[in-house]
Amino acid sequence: MRLLVLTAGALWVRDGDSVDLGACALPGLIRTAVSEHPTMRVRQLDLPADDGEWAQAVRRELADRNHAGVVAARDGRRWQPKLTPLAETETETVTAPVRTGGRYLVTGGLGGLAVEIAGHLLAAYGVRLLLVGRSTVDGAKADRLAELSALGDVDYVQADVADAGALEAAVASAEARWGHGLDGVLHLAAADPTGQWAELERHTLANEAAATFAEQYRPKVSGTLAVAAVLDRRPDASLVLFGSVNGEFGGNSFGAYAAASCFLVGFAEYWRHERRRSVKCLAWSMWTDVGVNAGRPVEAARRRGFRAIDPDAGLRLFLDAMAAPGHYLLLGLDLANPTIVADLGPGGVHAGELLVAYAPDGVDPGVVRAAIAAGIRDAVVPVRLVALPRIPRGVDGSVDTERLLLDTAPGRRRRTPAAPRSDLEREIAGVWSAALGRTAIGRDDSFFELGGNSLRATRLLALVDDRLGVRVSTQELYESPTVAGMAAAVRERRLVNSKESAR
Repeated sequence: MRLLVLTAGALWVRDGDSVDLGACALPGLIRTAVSEHPTMRVRQLDLPADDGEWAQAVRRELADRNHAGVVAARDGRRWQPKLTPLAETETETVTAPVRTGGRYLVTGGLGGLAVEIAGHLLAAYGVRLLLVGRSTVDGAKADRLAELSALGDVDYVQADVADAGALEAAVASAEARWGHGLDGVLHLAAADPTGQWAELERHTLANEAAATFAEQYRPKVSGTLAVAAVLDRRPDASLVLFGSVNGEFGGNSFGAYAAASCFLVGFAEYWRHERRRSVKCLAWSMWTDVGVNAGRPVEAARRRGFRAIDPDAGLRLFLDAMAAPGHYLLLGLDLANPTIVADLGPGGVHAGELLVAYAPDGVDPGVVRAAIAAGIRDAVVPVRLVALPRIPRGVDGSVDTERLLLDTAPGRRRRTPAAPRSDLEREIAGVWSAALGRTAIGRDDSFFELGGNSLRATRLLALVDDRLGVRVSTQELYESPTVAGMAAAVRERRLVNSKESAR
């Protein structure tokens, strides 16, 4: 099955393009659909402003039966978004991220990430801050505000960032107190999506509720537009948008969150190219020990190529990003991860070796070498021959390149899987084999190292529920991602269920 979605103005490709703010969130949904439905060919074609080019562009895309993802048509050519690594030397210049002693609005209130950023700006640059958030100031948040106030001049106003009138009133009041206009906005406000981990299947695009989109869009879409209304009256003020790498890569069962972050990218293009305003859009991987991700497992994100970022590293990345060229930066990516490599532009990928993987099935390696000798004779990089028990394949039968590269990584430790120790572990290992397409599953093998992701987690947990009659949560799988760990969770759940039945 193929699905071609046509848009105009969803992507900024070159000078002269106009961004349609009503369509620029769509690439996040398309990328999510691609990851949720690997057997479909889901593609977005962004058409040029000249509608005379539309028919030819659509015919060309319909003729391509293989491509999936996001592309744009301009002047008879196909354009595809690609990433360019930023050289470390480009961020060595020490440039203040804000104006020393400046006046700034920080949305996101007293959330963990906003507090980390605000505390650094107060201590290092002597700024005066207006924090805006929806929460009342009590308990832990009162303590956070007291800590920030000890560092410098901080005002907190309880308001919904999507309420343009309330936001304007809060800024105008702060400016009157400061005796000076606003210098910039750091827009960190976001809706917490982590509750979706408990019910991944319910949050796929096919099942997602409009209420989830409304919840995610309010701070990122409506909130950004409210901030823009404030900045319309302050033409010299800068803007920094905080989003997620999910806007660039999509997210299984997190389509609304991905689309909301993708909107920020489109808005940044519009604000910079059409409004000629100062803007940075920073798309982050996963902050740990702070904010909504505090205490959450990181393996799922790490396997996708998203590094875990602790607060100290996050502040360093923030400073580097503010000094770096470009207005849209993705922070915390693992450039060696196959998923990320696939999205790098030609200038960001360099061949280090030629990998030849095969499943021997009794064939001598010398025979394989002889068979490929002619083809690799003129190779300009080293050739590495790797034997695997089986070549990993996706649900559509094609080679799973990502898993293949992970299985054959030079640093990967290969060992004989530890056999399951009990009937329950053996039963669970069989379910894992069916869900992951693996023949040999050890009791201590990590779900993620075996090629697991959120889509396969949904399939696995459904099989566990069906075959074992026990519902294991995604959180439990991610916290103990082994057969042994799942067996312990199943035993505990059965014990709880038996006690409840005895009452």
